[in-house]
Amino acid sequence: MLYLDYVKAYDERHMAMPFGDIVAEKYKSVYIPFSATGLYAPLDGKAMYFRPDSELDFRNCIIKGIQLICIDEAATNLGWGEIKDNLPITTLRKGILYISNTEREIIATLPFHNLIKFANNGKLTMTYFTQQIWQNCYVEFADVTGITSVNGLQFIVYYDEI
Repeated sequence: MLYLDYVKAYDERHMAMPFGDIVAEKYKSVYIPFSATGLYAPLDGKAMYFRPDSELDFRNCIIKGIQLICIDEAATNLGWGEIKDNLPITTLRKGILYISNTEREIIATLPFHNLIKFANNGKLTMTYFTQQIWQNCYVEFADVTGITSVNGLQFIVYYDEI
């Protein structure tokens, strides 16, 4: 197989794209603000689900990239109308984002460190998710040391409408 055949195959399967290319038609910020108690109280190994967002479900979009904002990129975020502090990379390295489908089957496991543009020489984590249900997607931390109710997570999801 020639080099150009490989490039064509990767392109057809959505496995590569030019680095400086426009990733998607749209993007939006999504949040998980931590709390002292309840669903969003950080605990080791606890699944914290995203709120429903039909705009990010597979029926309405293809998710083409995901970015996690660390404190080096923005000190705070306005998650659900409440100012929360973003976390440092050292703390975020302990987290994972799970993308799930309608049956709550995990279709992707994304370590937080790979989602931080700042930590990846300015490169966005490119994806091509076509089966996701946003409210079935969640995050987990192996260790929540240093995470309190003043913190929150901010993701930027890049997507094309269907």
